[in-house]
Amino acid sequence: MVYNSLFREEDFPNGQVYSVRKNGLVGWFYPYSEYMPYEGTLESVLSDLEFMKGIDTSEMDSRQRIIWHAPRIIRGVLDYKANVIYFNDSKHNAPELVLTAAQAVLDIYANPLRISQAVREIRDYFSSNDVFNGILDTPIKQKSDDITFESTSPRYSNHAVNCLLNKFKGKDLCFVITAHGGVPAGLDVFLRYQSSSDNGDSIVYPVRYSTDKFEDINPRLTKAEIDYLKDTRKNRPVIIFDEDIASGTTIQGMKSFFSNRIFPKKKIFIMANQEGEQEIMGKLNGFEWKTS
Repeated sequence: MVYNSLFREEDFPNGQVYSVRKNGLVGWFYPYSEYMPYEGTLESVLSDLEFMKGIDTSEMDSRQRIIWHAPRIIRGVLDYKANVIYFNDSKHNAPELVLTAAQAVLDIYANPLRISQAVREIRDYFSSNDVFNGILDTPIKQKSDDITFESTSPRYSNHAVNCLLNKFKGKDLCFVITAHGGVPAGLDVFLRYQSSSDNGDSIVYPVRYSTDKFEDINPRLTKAEIDYLKDTRKNRPVIIFDEDIASGTTIQGMKSFFSNRIFPKKKIFIMANQEGEQEIMGKLNGFEWKTS
C-alpha cells in the first residue's frame, strides 16, 4: 500500500503564531487553524465534501480543508451513536456504523480523488438502513483548538510511526483512536503505519471519550462494540492513541476502561502524538512504553 499523506510538515508551523491584520484588527493565531471551526449537520458535511471533488491537493489550502473536514463524518456518527444507540441496543449495528464512517475517511485521506465515491457509499449505507433515519440531521459543532492543531503535525506522526514500527515490527495492530481530537492525527498515523508494514490486517476503531466537552463518564461504547473489539483483537497489540496528553485524564481513563472492561490482563499501550516521547517510549530509543 502506497500512502501519500495530505499532512505536510510545512502546513503545520512549529508552534509559531502570526499577527494578522483583518478588518482593522490585529490578532494572533496558529496558521490554518481557521479550518477547524465548523457548525452544521452531518448532511452539510457530506454536501461540503461533494463540492471538494477534484480539489487540487498540491495547494496547502486544499489539503487543510480535507484534513479537518473529512473526519467530521466520524464526529457526526459518534455523536449520533452516543445520543441514540443505548448500551444494550440490539437494533442498530453500532460496530458496522462506526467502521463504515472510519473507512470513508480513510479512503478520502488515502486518495482524495475518491471523495465523491466515499460520500456516495456512506449515503447509500445510511439510506439502506432504516434504523439510521435522522442520522444526517445530527448537529456538528467544532471549535478551533490550537493544541490539537499543533499536535496533529506530521513531525510528531512520523516519530509515532517509527516508534510503532520499532516496537511491533510491522505486526497487525488493534489501533483505538480517542475521539474527537485524536481522529485526524490517528488516521494519518494508522495509514502511515499500514504503508510501512508488510501486513495489512490492522484494525482502526475511533471511540468518543470527551470528559470536558461532553462530560462523558466512560468511553462511549455499546455492548456490541465491546464484543466486536474482543472478537477481532485476536493477537493484535492494543494501542490507544490520542493527539496529546494534556492532563492525562482522557488517555488514562481510556486505558483503565479497556483494561478492566474489554481486555483484562492484556497489555494496553498508550500513545500520544505530541509529547509521545515523554509519555510512552523508554528502553526503546531511550523512552518507556506505558502499559496497563
